[in-house]
Amino acid sequence: LTTARGKLEQFGSPEIKLLVGSLNSAGYHDIELLRGLEIRLPEVLTELDPSSLCSLVVAIAAADAWLPRAIDLLCHEAAVKAQLFTGAQAVTMLGALGRLRWDHLGACSA
Repeated sequence: LTTARGKLEQFGSPEIKLLVGSLNSAGYHDIELLRGLEIRLPEVLTELDPSSLCSLVVAIAAADAWLPRAIDLLCHEAAVKAQLFTGAQAVTMLGALGRLRWDHLGACSA
């Protein structure tokens, strides 16, 4: 993970999706890595698909990380892409937002 943290500026949306998905599957939650992703997020946000958006919100919730800027950006993008979400992805996203006690009007109503 030290290597991944040092190379986050080189990661695009496919690498972020694989990294976060792998860490979620392993049950590993690295707040410093998530903070690094928060900085990188504005550059790759529009490239993230619903699965990636869900993975990031789930990772933030599982780590009990308070990253309001990242959460807000992810929620806004989820609202924009709401029509692309499967039912399971919508439930996953809303469940993670509930765990964070985050109420984003656009994302929750979409």
